[in-house]
Amino acid sequence: MYLIKKPYNISHEFAQRLESLASNMQVLKLPKSTAREFFNEIAEGAICICGRCIGEKERENILNNADHYLGQEELVALNAIKGSLKEIKVTNELSDSINNLEEISSTLRELENDYRLLEEEMVNKGNEEIADIQNNLQKIDVEIKKLQNEVLLLETKDFTVNAGLDKDNNIYLAEKAFEEAKENYLRAIGTYEFTMKAEKIKDYLKEIRNNALESLKKRVIEETNNKISNIIKNDDITIKKIDHHLILDGREAVSEGQTLAIAYAYIGSLFEHAVFEFPFIVDSPAAAMDLQVRREIAKVIPNLFNQLIIFVTSGEVKGFAEMFYKRDDVQYITLKGGKDNDVECKFGREYFARYQDKEGTE
Repeated sequence: MYLIKKPYNISHEFAQRLESLASNMQVLKLPKSTAREFFNEIAEGAICICGRCIGEKERENILNNADHYLGQEELVALNAIKGSLKEIKVTNELSDSINNLEEISSTLRELENDYRLLEEEMVNKGNEEIADIQNNLQKIDVEIKKLQNEVLLLETKDFTVNAGLDKDNNIYLAEKAFEEAKENYLRAIGTYEFTMKAEKIKDYLKEIRNNALESLKKRVIEETNNKISNIIKNDDITIKKIDHHLILDGREAVSEGQTLAIAYAYIGSLFEHAVFEFPFIVDSPAAAMDLQVRREIAKVIPNLFNQLIIFVTSGEVKGFAEMFYKRDDVQYITLKGGKDNDVECKFGREYFARYQDKEGTE
């Protein structure tokens, strides 16, 4: 199964086409280094990188041309594809495994035939133990079928086909008979009305609980969707309902970056209604996001939690960690060290920014 997941092992044609794709990506220099977000950033400013002023007409042309370029997430995906294509190594491992499996299956069939022949031979020679085991197995098979039929009759509610059922051989009829007997008993001892009122109160409490849960879900969904709309502005993503997991409205899945944004918005909404307050700790929160989503997450995520602890790499500084430089309520801690070296702990934004910039250029 592991080898089948690599299509170039299945077909020689697949291998050739994947090699051709890798070659074309190399010739075309895909993915391009410039991402769509680069042009979006330029359009937001008043001055172009060439020094010219950007008016409405220039801004419109820049944004229109930006559509010809891939987004940051698409570039990451293409890089991953390109890396996987470079690792392609066609071997005969799959065909060898299939041949080995066929040999094992053939050996297994031979052993099963030999087993049956040996079993018949021993019975014919008068081995009573084998004959008794075979008879017992046949009896057990008959008993299993009988019990399966009884279970079917116990659980059925179709009394048109299964006539003759009563409280002794059907669960539904037994429950009905129990309720009737219970009612007669309560009437006989004079507590029927009191018990019915108690049962009604239980039903009311159950309904209140269910309504409260649905109201809470509705409130959390509404607050989460509001946060999502502030974080993801270039796509219409809303949560439809909560049923063991978040169900999106009109779509099966979203990108990895959008998934993280939705998760942060949802967790933040839950934290707002929590009885206890805990710090929220997250590792590499922006690695899979494009620059625009990073900026929105950096603006929103501190407001979702009273205390936030974030572990970031140098690759997450641009568009995310750098957004926190504008705040005065952030503590920066840099852990510096290698596998065989002692770890140094440095405090302060200046060292953090200098160290991360150095790491990002190496």
